[in-house]
Parts: sequence; C-alpha cells; structure tokens
Amino acid sequence: MASTQKNSRKQDVPVVDPRDWVEETPAGQRKILKPLEDDFHKAYLPKVVESAWYSFWEDQGLFKPRTEKNGSLKPKGKYVMAIPPPNFSTLYIPGCDHAGIATQAVVEKQLARNPIDNKSKRQDFSRSEFVRLCQDWKEDYHRAINKTIRRLGISVDWSREAFTMSPQLSRAVTETFVRLHSEGLIYRANRLIELEGTTKLDMPGYDKKIEFGTLTYFKYPIEGSNQTIEVATTRPETMLGDTGIAVHPQDDRYKDLVGKTVQHPIIPDRKLRIIADEYVEREFGTGAVKLTPAHDHNDFNLGKKHDLTFINILNEDGTLSSNAGPFAGEKRFNARYGVIEELKKLGLFMKQEPNKMVVPICSRSGDVVEPLLKPQWWMKMEPLTKPAIDVVESGELTIRPDVQKQQYLQWMRNLQDWCLSRQLWWGHQIPAYHVTVKGEASGDDTNDDYWLRTLAVQYPRMARQDLRSRELLSDYDYGDRLGNYTILVSRMIIFSLKLTGKVPFSDVYCHGLIRDNEGRKMSKSLGNVIDPIDVLDGISLDNLHQKLLTGNLAQSEVKNAEKFQKKAFPQGILEVGADALRFSHVNYTQVSGIDINFDVKTMHSYRKFCNKIYQATKYVLGKLREDFVPRESSAFSGQESLSEKWILTKMNTAAKQVNRGLEEREFARSTQAIYRYLYDELFDIYIENSKSLISDGTPEEARSAMDTLYATLESGLRLIPGDNTSSITIAEYPTYESSFDDPRSEKAYELVLGCSKGIRSLMAEYAFKDTGVIYIAPLDQTSRDTAYTQLGAIKSLSGKIPLKIIFTVSDDANVYLKVKYRVQDAAKEAKKVKVKLDEARREQADVDAIKVELSKVQDKDVTDTMQSAEKRKRDIEASLQALQETLSMFEKMQI
Repeated sequence: MASTQKNSRKQDVPVVDPRDWVEETPAGQRKILKPLEDDFHKAYLPKVVESAWYSFWEDQGLFKPRTEKNGSLKPKGKYVMAIPPPNFSTLYIPGCDHAGIATQAVVEKQLARNPIDNKSKRQDFSRSEFVRLCQDWKEDYHRAINKTIRRLGISVDWSREAFTMSPQLSRAVTETFVRLHSEGLIYRANRLIELEGTTKLDMPGYDKKIEFGTLTYFKYPIEGSNQTIEVATTRPETMLGDTGIAVHPQDDRYKDLVGKTVQHPIIPDRKLRIIADEYVEREFGTGAVKLTPAHDHNDFNLGKKHDLTFINILNEDGTLSSNAGPFAGEKRFNARYGVIEELKKLGLFMKQEPNKMVVPICSRSGDVVEPLLKPQWWMKMEPLTKPAIDVVESGELTIRPDVQKQQYLQWMRNLQDWCLSRQLWWGHQIPAYHVTVKGEASGDDTNDDYWLRTLAVQYPRMARQDLRSRELLSDYDYGDRLGNYTILVSRMIIFSLKLTGKVPFSDVYCHGLIRDNEGRKMSKSLGNVIDPIDVLDGISLDNLHQKLLTGNLAQSEVKNAEKFQKKAFPQGILEVGADALRFSHVNYTQVSGIDINFDVKTMHSYRKFCNKIYQATKYVLGKLREDFVPRESSAFSGQESLSEKWILTKMNTAAKQVNRGLEEREFARSTQAIYRYLYDELFDIYIENSKSLISDGTPEEARSAMDTLYATLESGLRLIPGDNTSSITIAEYPTYESSFDDPRSEKAYELVLGCSKGIRSLMAEYAFKDTGVIYIAPLDQTSRDTAYTQLGAIKSLSGKIPLKIIFTVSDDANVYLKVKYRVQDAAKEAKKVKVKLDEARREQADVDAIKVELSKVQDKDVTDTMQSAEKRKRDIEASLQALQETLSMFEKMQI
C-alpha cells in the first residue's frame, strides 16, 4: 500500500516526545481512545498505544482460566505453562524464586559498600536480622520484576503467584525433606563442596599478583632411608593437607616404594603412605601424585578407596586452619609462596614449569573456588532417576529439541548424589537438629544418631495439600515448560514423579539463552545485562552508564561495562515497545534451541512492522463507514472479487501455518507466516487493490471489499496475540477453515501479481519513465481468460501502462516489454541475460536439493512445503526457457 508506506516513512520520527504522554484512563478501566489524528496518535508510539491496557486486562480477570459454568474444563481442553525457571517445584504459574546464593551475595556486597550502623558483614547481624535485610531487598526487586512482566504484557494469572519461601511452599519443602529422609533417600556425609574464598585475583590484600598455571616440583623424604620421591602440583599450599602419594602399580620406578611411608617435611608428626592405583598417569609430571583427599575431588575418591586420612587445612574465610602447622592463619595464597620458600630452605624444591590449567572462578564474586571437605546433607539420586528416564524414553513426556532430550538423558544416567545443603542464611533451613547429650561427647557431626528431623505429623494434612497446591497438580497439570536448564527440568520431573506419581508437564521446550551481541552470557558482573524496560522505553547512552553506578560492580568492572555499552549502543537504545520486543524474541526462537545474540537493530525492525500494522489499521478504520457493522458470518457471500478470494485464502493458509508452527514448537515459522501474511500479502497487495474496489466499484463491490478488509485485518491481529468478546486477549485464535480454500482463485490472482511484478521489474531495468508498450502472452486459455478479465487489476498494481523484452511471470504466462530503439548495446544486454540464466540454474539446483531433503522427512507433515517447492521448480523451468529465448534474440541482434 503505497500511501501507507509513505506515511510510515514520514512518521518514523515522531513529531511529539512520547515522554510527554499522559495517560488519562483510570487504572483498571478500558483504555480511553483518542482521535487517530491526535498529535500523539498520528505516528506509532509504543508507549501511547500500549498504556492502560494491562491494568484493564488484569482487572477484568482475562488471564484466569476460562471454564464452563460448573467449573469443568472447556471442550478444547487446557494449556498450562510455568514461567521459567522454577527452582524447586511446579507449584506456581507465575512465581518468584528466592535465589538463595545470588541474593545473599548481592546483599553482602551492599553491606560491604554501605554499612548499616557500622556493620559491614553478615556475621555482624543475627540470622533473623540478616534474613530481614534479604527480605527487604527481595521485596524491592520482586516489585520491579513484576512491573516488568506487566509492562511486557505477559498474561500470567496473578491470583496464583507464589514465592518459593512463602509459608505454603516452605511447608511443602519441609514435608518433602522429611518424607525422603524417612525413606533413606536423604543422608548426611562428609563430602567435598566448592568453597568461594575471599581472595579475588585482582583484590587488594596481597602484596603481589597470585601466579596460576605453574607446575611446582618438590621431593618428599622416604622414612628410614636417604631416598626421596618427587611429586608435582599446581597448588603447592595443599601439600600441608597431603596424606598419601599414589603411583601406578606397573611403574617400575616406584614398585619398590609401594607400601612405604614418607615424612612430611613441614609438619613433623605427619606421615604419608605410598599407594599403588591404576588411576595414576605415569607420563604426567613425575608419575607420582601427591594426595590431598580433603581438597581435591579425584584425591577424595582415592582417599576413600585406600582409607587415607582426610585433613582439612582451610577455614571458610580462605585462611589456613590449625591443621596447616606453622602456616595456620595465613591467607591461602600467601601460604603458597611460604611453602615454596620453606621447601627451598629444606633442599626439597626441584623446579617450576608452565602448565596450562583452568582456574575455577566464581562468576558472581570473581573468587577462586576451592574444594573443601564439609559435612553436608545429600540426596541419593540413583533410585529416583530411572522413572524420570522412562517417561522421556516412552514419549509420555516430550523434550524438544532432540539435542536437549539427549542431554537430559545423558545427565540423568550419570547423575551423582545431590548436595542439598548450602552455607547460607537466606533460604530454606534444613528441618533437622543436632543433639548434644549432657555428660557425653558431642558425637560425630555426620552420624545420623545425633540428628533429629522435624516430624511431619505436626501438619500432615496441610503439608500434603501444599504439595498438591490446590487444584494445580490435580486439575491443571502443566502442558508446557519453557526453559533451557537441564538441571531444573530434571529435578522437577524427579520430584513430581516421586511425590505425586505424575509427570509435571507433557511437553518441555528448551529455548536458547539470550546473550549479548558479542555472544557472552548476560551477567551483572560483566555489566552487559539489558533491562527490558530500557528496550521498551528507550534510553540514552549516558543513562545506561549511570545505571551501572547503582549496582554492585567494582570500579574496574564499571569501566569494562561502559566500554561494552559504547560499542553495543553508541546512540543508546531506541524505543522499541512491548509488541515488537515480544515478536522479535519469538522469531529468534529457533527449533534447534540455539542461543540468541541480543540485537536491538532487529527489534527495531519489528517496531517498523508494528508501525505498518498501526498505519494499515488506521487506513482500514478510515475506509469503514461510521455505520459499518461486520457480517455475522465469515463465510463467502458470493460478492467477493478475485483479489478478495485470494486474500481470504492467504488468511486461511496463514492460520494453518501459524497453528502448525505453534503445535510443532517451530515458533519462528509461525512469526514468519504472520509477517508474510500481514506485511507482504494484506498490506502491500490487497489493501492497495481494495482502493479501486472501494472508490470505483459498485456499492456491492465496495461493501464486499470493506467486509474483507475488516475480516482479514481482524484475523491477522488475532494471529499475533471474529468473535464478540470483551478483549482480543480472550478472542478465539484463528484456525484453518476448509471452506476458505480456493486454489483456483489463488492461482488466478498469483498470475495477476506475477504480471504486475514482471511489468514493474522490466520498466525499472530499462529505465522506462514514460509510456511503454506491454505484451502479456498467456500460455493457456485459463491464463488468457484471467489476464483479460483482470486487466484493470494488473494496471492498478503495475503503475503506468508500458511494454517487448521477455520476462517470465510463472509457468502460466510471459510478459514482454517493447524496447525497440532503446537497446544500444545488444552484447551488453545478452551478458545481463546470461547472468540471470546462471542465477536461475543455481536456484533450480537449490530447489532440487530442498526436494531431496523434504523427501527424507518422516516425523512431520511437509506436504505444503513440498507443493511450494514443486511450484517453484515449474516457475524456474519456465523462466529458464524464457531467458534462453531472450538470449537468442539479443544474439541475433549482434549479427
């Protein structure tokens, strides 16, 4: 539609500032619509268009399940989906996770930066006081998150909102723990956990930078002899916790030393056993491996296997414990250099050499992570994984895409026992208590005899009711789970099967992560997190910089984040709006589940699409008379023109393609079908053609054109989120109707469009700006009849009448442009045609390859796609024949 396109281009730059818009609609009421020629409504301004609607939808209860009067499900069934990522259970549809580790880390950083009453550490507060600080922080961000969800227009049922530390869910957690402990699935044991030390690689407090990636060689003296055994390590300080040395049983260098002991050179009363194990790699280092069972995962397993002593040398603050002898109280990395110096003094230091290694760094704190032996609560996973594997392998629960299904199965088959406990104050407390018996020793911390769990008999009915969460698990089982986290999905499946005997959902779609435009995971510590509100409303580069200062980033991190923002958003972020943001993200979502690189330019292109919808809607509303009433039936009236039959067929095809894409979770295919129908077919073709029908047609033709305009636009708008409903949010979603199938009219109008396209292309190629002469050469009688009766439409869609150079429209007709006296260089024109011939042959090969691939597909219906490929093949074959004839003509002109 030419006029709409011109208006769209003029109005890309609004004449008013959307920040000046004041919404007059009272909260909860239907939006007060202003005249479309109002200054704020001439152009598409997302803030103006989107304001006020959400509170109306929410107040009207439009996001709640629609049931029959007796409360039963409607015949069409149910579709329930949880907002990802739920942390523990499927007990909520919207919900907020307490995010224990992340929340506590943020609050502790804030305390360090802004002390309260001179208290700068968690330990300066009582547990209840610190939890209150976390709760206050959570409330602020919870409100912000919910505000963002509402601004995005997400249709969650707020009456079901839950928080993972609410009394209801806390009771469910306690009940689950007690039940699984009673069954012997939960136990307490000394295992290695990951400790975040307090030392960052670039943190002040160390006099020099800490060196990593260096292999240090030193010797242990063998007791009762002058012999030594040489070992190598990348963490010299851990030798203070060594309790053994391992060699390969077939290593001739050490076979006489197996079973002997060595003297610890720094801690006099410490002796280490030399053991033989096939785990040792003879070729690495010296072939002898020092063992620190309490501070290395591999050493832990060998220590258990060979009954070595486990000695913990680390305190939780990153300093060395009393077990470290003369280095007790030292910072762990200071001790590293101290140990090396001591070994040099003792003549036991040998050498150092570079060794590539991965230093485990916590993404939240930037701290080096250390393995630490600590008593924890664990859950046995092996008895729980088989049912969770079976439901996926049997097809009872579908995980898509297939690569994520395979990842899930691999994860479940190799699942180790799960550490339930965390060294946190903010979060669910383990419902168990350690007993001290008066007059007796305290007992081993890992001995279950000294632990009592909470008794479920205190509230069995309430807790079990909470586990079912009212009707959620009984009547509204989740149909879908959107997410990308194997761990979370697997745990939800495990717990649902164990506690309810049912799968938590029938379909899991694993989408990709949204990353920054450089492909990095979004992280507050990197400063590359994009606030959705900034995309909705737009934000300047200076204000983006200012927001960095309100977070917990270190100054060095702020500088890096500013550099990223300058590169990614040199002009800031332009206003995109919720509709364009949502549409672009759905379009990003590929069936492969690959990650998504954030691109605000792509989102802004969909803002232009929304502008096109807005302007087209204004045009249609302007053409509909004030007394216009839509027809009650959407069936054909018999008055439709060829172009109307064509667009109604296209509307029906789009509904079919969109619904199939949604059903098969090929979301990008659905958005592309919507875009193609609205932008390319409805706006650019039918609306343009309808102008002559409305202005020059008979009253019956004009009325029919208006009915079709209304029906096709209204259906298209419903495809993006008729019937007589209070809001489009609960309107019936368009579906395929066989009565609208009219392949004959569709093919006939495609001929009209092909002719007009060919005319425009040829006129542009040969620079015709005045009248030209056109020849349309139908290839059969049907095409001849269509071209003759639709000559007015062809003229309307082609511009001025022009046209004899051959241009293939399709396999039904050819279009010629008379260029006599205009072609000065026939050889040059022949060369152009040869290029087109080569392009057509390449396209022919591509279509053939597509057909071969489609013929191999067995798990989905590709009939429509195959038919499109066949049609394209016929058109290309006709094009090749026509181009060959044109080439021959130019070659004759050269003789």
